[in-house]
Amino acid sequence: MLVAVPEDIQIEKAAVREAEARVESSLAKFNELVANVKDMTDDARKLGLEIPRIDRE
Repeated sequence: MLVAVPEDIQIEKAAVREAEARVESSLAKFNELVANVKDMTDDARKLGLEIPRIDRE
């Protein structure tokens, strides 16, 4: 989306911050699930642990 008006820029920045917060919340829940699940294979657990690493990059 092309924004040129300062008000639009602030609206878009707020939307990005909200989206980032939702992603972080979902990722935290996912990490908790991966850490606590008992019937996950080692390969699946390793793949699950890759997601936070990729998100940091």
